[in-house]
Amino acid sequence: MLSWRAGGERAAGAARSAFSLRASPMTSTAQSRTPSRPGCPTSSPTHESFARRKYRAAAEFAAEREALRASHPMSGNMDDRQPVDCVACIVLSSHHVLVEKRASTKTVVPGVLALPGGHVEAGESPEEALRRELKEELGIVATHAAPVCTLLHQSEELRRLHYFAVTEWDGEIQCREAETLIWIPAGARHWLDLDVDRVAMERYLGGTPV
Repeated sequence: MLSWRAGGERAAGAARSAFSLRASPMTSTAQSRTPSRPGCPTSSPTHESFARRKYRAAAEFAAEREALRASHPMSGNMDDRQPVDCVACIVLSSHHVLVEKRASTKTVVPGVLALPGGHVEAGESPEEALRRELKEELGIVATHAAPVCTLLHQSEELRRLHYFAVTEWDGEIQCREAETLIWIPAGARHWLDLDVDRVAMERYLGGTPV
């Protein structure tokens, strides 16, 4: 009887051991398949690497933004600043366009070949600013002027440029503010230094609707 009981206990022990060995892999597999809850961080190397990359990208973006703001001290906050309204004149005669070489003392784009123009002052409409600028810079009074287009341009300040084609005027053109005035063929818009002026000339010559 003792021998039978000992044999039975050894068999039961072997069975328990076998069950334990079979259960361990199943428990491990079930645990490894349990999905993590959304929003719960894990400690896996892949997650940690992604988090570091995300943090570094955000830091680099912030640094670039601050550098861009520092390089444009006149523009203020890049998100909430308003464009400065200006006018520009496409003065035409015999298929030629009048351009000016801006004085080197100008604070905005000095020394470039550009279409004449200037800022719209407080209380002025673009049409009133056009008449004033033509008188101040060129000594003429426009008798026929038509709007061409309105374009945004970033220089030392963000500008909203209102372009007008001036085909008739009273008075003799004088160089009052620019370094010099030059008549160029209307099709030679590549002579203009500012991209925004070339776009305005393309709009005018191509008949693009305002």
